[in-house]
Amino acid sequence: MRTRPFPQTEDPVSPSPSDRARTRGRTTGVIPKFFTITQVAELLGVCTRTVRRWIDTGLLVAHRFGGAVRIADQDLRAFLSQHRGN
Repeated sequence: MRTRPFPQTEDPVSPSPSDRARTRGRTTGVIPKFFTITQVAELLGVCTRTVRRWIDTGLLVAHRFGGAVRIADQDLRAFLSQHRGN
């Protein structure tokens, strides 16, 4: 059985104008990394209760997905830059 090659388009890398219109205003390709409370505690060398206290007092921003609590990489970096050396 012979196969035919796919037809070549003008530029296979750049999106078409209709694709650009659909994604206008949205950031694409950036998926934030989220950490669990346990992972943050291990990274920083503190107990999970300390991380929960930081979240409860508003020092560390956390996101709740259903019953799961997650800390975004960007929020953890912001917390560390504000509290470095304290």
